[in-house]
Amino acid sequence: MLEFLHIALGDSAAGSLRVACRNHGMPGSVFCIPDDFSHGPLDDGRSRVDYMRRCFEGYDDWCIKVDDAFTPWNALVSKIGKANVDTVVVWAGDNVSEETFLCMACWWLREQPVRLLRPVVRSKPNRNYVAVQAPADLAEMFPTAGELNDAVRGEKVYSFRRLCDGCCQTNSN
Repeated sequence: MLEFLHIALGDSAAGSLRVACRNHGMPGSVFCIPDDFSHGPLDDGRSRVDYMRRCFEGYDDWCIKVDDAFTPWNALVSKIGKANVDTVVVWAGDNVSEETFLCMACWWLREQPVRLLRPVVRSKPNRNYVAVQAPADLAEMFPTAGELNDAVRGEKVYSFRRLCDGCCQTNSN
């Protein structure tokens, strides 16, 4: 049996999606990428972890318990390869962090034989994030998911590579 795999950026969004699947009839399971892509290097997982830990010095510890920020992405690819996943639903709102997440998802999944869907996430005043949505609302948004065709996926991969090139140029100056 083929299944949907919903991917979300951050524990809050992933938790709401899990409740939507469990209590509101949304099919599939949920995979979380625990990060914030609104800042920091995107081209090197170890540099990213180091950067984020420096950002949190003197505050709460940064919650990722790995030395390479790409570990969750590798786990996602592995899960898709081992499971019977044919469709990945990328939950990304209209904000920089989640748009970057969408571009990264297209890049990381570029060689996977899966369909990519993106639901339309309704905006709340000044809050265009998946995590601010109630689980019942996410379940209602799921049917709006449109497939990302090869051209759109290619555009997102290209955008991600340009972001990484910008990171490298900025860090080398």
